[in-house]
Amino acid sequence: GREVKISVSATLDDGPTASDSKVFRIKDLPKPLGYFNGQLGNAKLPRNNVEIGKLKADFGDDFDFNLPLNITSFTFKVPGKPSINCSGNRLSSAAKNALRSARRGDIVQFINIKAKASNNPIRIKTVTPVVVELAN
Repeated sequence: GREVKISVSATLDDGPTASDSKVFRIKDLPKPLGYFNGQLGNAKLPRNNVEIGKLKADFGDDFDFNLPLNITSFTFKVPGKPSINCSGNRLSSAAKNALRSARRGDIVQFINIKAKASNNPIRIKTVTPVVVELAN
């Protein structure tokens, strides 16, 4: 189900037993937020920074738990070029080649970003996309 009932009981120091139970709702994890070079969602960066930069994801400041995420794959989109699928959290050589054809002011996109929780089989939703405007 979507809830769990936790029951506790204890023997008090003076002998009697006390017990109680409470029902808790189980909520899905939120959609992770995509970051590129530490910038959330949208950024304006020089081409060199995009070429060597790193994608990251987390659940934001309002998330109460420590659940580190690793980017496993993403799709990189340069205007006028076919989308390029990349593994890991950095651009592949094919993606870097496509990036070199982009011009100043072009918008490149990191979409379909997939992540996994470290040492945890829990399913993670697709990460929010990251959009970068090339500054040079």
